Formats: sequence, structure tokens, C-alpha cells
Amino acid sequence: MDRRVRKTQKAIIEAFLELLDKKGFEQITINDIAELADVNRSTIYFHYADKYELFEKCIEQYLGNIFVGCSSDSPEDLLLHTFSYIAQNKYAFQLLLRENKTGFFHSFLIESIRQNSHYNLSSVDSLKREIQQEFLISATAGIFEWYIINVNKYKVEDVMRRYSEMVLEYNIISRQD
Repeated sequence: MDRRVRKTQKAIIEAFLELLDKKGFEQITINDIAELADVNRSTIYFHYADKYELFEKCIEQYLGNIFVGCSSDSPEDLLLHTFSYIAQNKYAFQLLLRENKTGFFHSFLIESIRQNSHYNLSSVDSLKREIQQEFLISATAGIFEWYIINVNKYKVEDVMRRYSEMVLEYNIISRQD
């Protein structure tokens, strides 16, 4: 992607997030975004059909990068990386979660976890294993959303450790030692 296009899209997204914080989604207009991003309305429409698509693209951008950059297959390393990424981008995540009225944030998060998780499940029974996997995906999404809201209250390492302990305690995932 051309550097100018990336710079323009970044300005649009940053303006959009700032307006989400100040006005809330329903009150934002394309004119507001264009003015704050210092671009023409037509530039915004070139990249996004409307503010709803812009909102979804913001979610896709932030959640789409949640697992990027972690080269380890270790569940603990992946969790630490993910919680750290959430903490580093807490402003955007809090706004996107707060303003998400359609459930797109949760659905996209669930699908991202499903595509990027590889659990070493302890059950040999296929139905039980499938239920365990869905339980873990939903629990992980719930913990990520909870952490987005509570990011300033707890250290990344503490949350990750407690979550790992709980999963191991219930023997849902067995350690690969």
C-alpha cells in the first residue's frame, strides 16, 4: 500500500477515534471526520462507504492485529502478547468496545480467536473436546473484553497468569512438557 494512502487512512482512523470519544458514534458525521483528519469528504468516501464501514474497519484493524507478531506456539506467550497488545492500544479498544452496538466487535473477536488458537485439549471424546474448544474460545473472548474495560486496574502478567492457572486447573488444556 502506498505510504500516502496509509498516512491518509491513519489520519481518518485517528480522527474517527477522537470523535468517538468526544461525541459517540451516532453523533459523528463524515464532515466531522473530514475536518478533524484534514481531508476532503470525497477522500473518506474513497476509502469507506460510510461511517459504519469505517467503524467495522477500525475493529478489523485492531482485532486483526491482536495475534500478529507472536512467533511462539506457547499458549502462555500468546496470551501475554495479546494482553500486552490490548494494553498498548487500550484507548482504541475501549472506544470500539463501548460504541459497538451491533455485536460486530464480539463476533470478529471470536472468529480471530478461533482462527488463531490451537488448544492441546485433554479430552479424547470428540464431543467433549469440541465443547471444550468452544468454551475456551468464548471464555478467552470474554476475558479479553473484560480486560479492555479493566486494563488500568491490573498488570498484564497477573491477568495472563491467573487466566492460565484457571484453564489448567480445570484440566481443559494440558501442558506440553
